[in-house]
Order: sequence, then C-alpha cells, then structure tokens
Amino acid sequence: MRYLLLLVLLYLPIASFAQINETWFQYNPSTNTYSIDADNIHPAAFFKSFSLNSGIEIQFDDQILSPINYYANNNTQSQIVSFLEKEFSTLLTFKKDNNNQEILTLISILPKGKRQASRMISAVDPIEETIHFKTGNLPAKAKPIYLTRMDHLELKVRENLERQADYKIKKQEQREQRLTEERKVKAENDNRKLAELESLKDSDPQYYAMQKAIYFPGKTKKE
Repeated sequence: MRYLLLLVLLYLPIASFAQINETWFQYNPSTNTYSIDADNIHPAAFFKSFSLNSGIEIQFDDQILSPINYYANNNTQSQIVSFLEKEFSTLLTFKKDNNNQEILTLISILPKGKRQASRMISAVDPIEETIHFKTGNLPAKAKPIYLTRMDHLELKVRENLERQADYKIKKQEQREQRLTEERKVKAENDNRKLAELESLKDSDPQYYAMQKAIYFPGKTKKE
C-alpha cells in the first residue's frame, strides 16, 4: 500500500507534462508498431505515452529532464526499448504470464552511466492506468502485459486500485450525466425564449431582428 501511495505522490508533479493520445505518438494496432515524432518532448510525456500504449510499467529518475528527440515510422516495441537502452541506463524486469512465458513488464530508467537514483517517478499513475483498462482505452496489445503486472501485485494493493478506479469512473459518469441534463435544460429554455421572441417578428420586426442577432445568431426555433 505504501508503495502504491508513493508512486501516486511522485506522479503528481509531472502530470501536467504528460498527455496521452498526443498526435506525435501514434500506435498502430494492425501492425503492432509505433510512429513517433518526438521533437523536444518532455521525457515524462514520452515515457507515459509509451507505457500506456505498451502496457509496460516505466519508472524513471526524477533527474531526467532533458527533452527527448526520437523519430520513428512503424517502429517495433523492441526498437523503442533499444533506443531507451542507448540513451539511458536501464533495467528491464520480466515476469511470467499465465502461459508461463517471460514478458517485459517494467523498465527502470536512469541517466546514462548512473546506477542509483534518489527518487524514481512512475510514468503513469496506477489508478489512471486502471481506469484506462476498465474503460477499454488500453490497446489490446497492452492488456495482457497490464494483467500480468496486476497478477503479481499484492491482493490488497490491487483491490485498492480497483476500488479507487471504480470510484473515479462513477464520478466521471455522474459528471457527464449532469452536464448532459444541464445542456438539455439550457436548450429547452433557449428554445422557449426563441419562441417568445418569434411572436414579435410581425408586430415589432426591428426589435425582433436586434434581439435575435444578439442572443440567437443563426438559430431557428425547434418545433
């Protein structure tokens, strides 16, 4: 539990740098390859995009701040891993899946030549990743790797992840439902006001035209 909380806390300061589904990072599920146009991309964003699209957990030294430049057209996962191994000091961790096959589940990244880190940052908030999995936003290729990692977690840690992810998903659904209802009410009110204004079209056309141009430009009453 302490390990999970530490990862979440370490993730928070870099959240603003790391965005998923950026146009510079594209994964092609039909070929299982990546097309990347990383031009001075913050390492937190690069690591997060690769992690969420591959399912591999990435932890990196908080001293890694220099922008990453990497250009690829339909590169494989192994090519990206090779790039990381060339640019940084890395430690690859493998775990066995349900078929007893060793698969890459974790890449620890440090500055080149460094062997120890004072603080490691998780590239992806584990709760956010669980939300991506539960809502079907993880690529099919990433799911078995993610599930293998989850199978090796302590039961209490996994249950806590599931519970927090479910809570956030529910809150988001409630928020979206509320916004939908608010938009519906607003549309009904606007349509009612427009109908009232339409009644002045013949009796006071000048006032009608002025008010409609101000409050309802280009809008007609819905029957």
